Amino acid sequence: MQNGIQHIHFMGICGTAMGAVAAALQERGFTVTGSDENVYPPMSTFLEEKGVKITAGYKAANIPADAQLIMEILREEPESAMKIMHVDNLARGLETLEHGGFDVVLLDLTLPDSSGHNTFAMFAKHVPTMPVIVLTGMDDKEMAIRIVQEGAQDYLIKSLVDYTMLARSIRYAIERKQVLIEKDLLIVQLQDALSKVKTLSGLLPICASCKHIRDDKGYWHQVENYIQQHSSAVFTHGLCPKCSQKIYPKAVAGNEAPV
Repeated sequence: MQNGIQHIHFMGICGTAMGAVAAALQERGFTVTGSDENVYPPMSTFLEEKGVKITAGYKAANIPADAQLIMEILREEPESAMKIMHVDNLARGLETLEHGGFDVVLLDLTLPDSSGHNTFAMFAKHVPTMPVIVLTGMDDKEMAIRIVQEGAQDYLIKSLVDYTMLARSIRYAIERKQVLIEKDLLIVQLQDALSKVKTLSGLLPICASCKHIRDDKGYWHQVENYIQQHSSAVFTHGLCPKCSQKIYPKAVAGNEAPV
């Protein structure tokens, strides 16, 4: 396919010449649709057998919109088993996402209630953990870089999208977002562990007699138990020479060399 053209719509498709060209382009891998004032066989039957979708009448509504084209691309592979939901504005999309059950979002930057970078900013604010692929008709590299840096998993130009590209982008988007979520969770866990270790560097209320330590809830603990709970230290027990002399004086005396 040349010049990034993926979808072609024919006006007057049921004519012999138009129908033949439409069928040939469909066979070469283009997505072809068409409309005609009079849709009739045998041409209409021929085109339907080739996979060309036909609508009756010359109406603007018969020309597929961007969202419809994207859904048609995703349905090119019947074994993919993708379940697709389409909403036509940002507010309804955010409301729908609140109910959960979605793996990835294809976000058009040009919507009736939002456009440009603001569309992505509003989306990311409300659902920061959702994998998102931005779709746009604008070939704006600076915006693409900015949006990816701010959290989008990918940025695709609608006129250049085909099934292989979109399916791969969806798969990678889900995987990359999961990696980022796991990384953020690990950072939180490490920060939590580090904060507990740091408590040992503060003032610890310790009994001058029994050497028990009081925790922040008012309970007293043996010093080794307290340290083990607030650090990764593990204690082994033994006796120093002074305590050995006090507890086992005879044994110690028997081991002393004569002076």
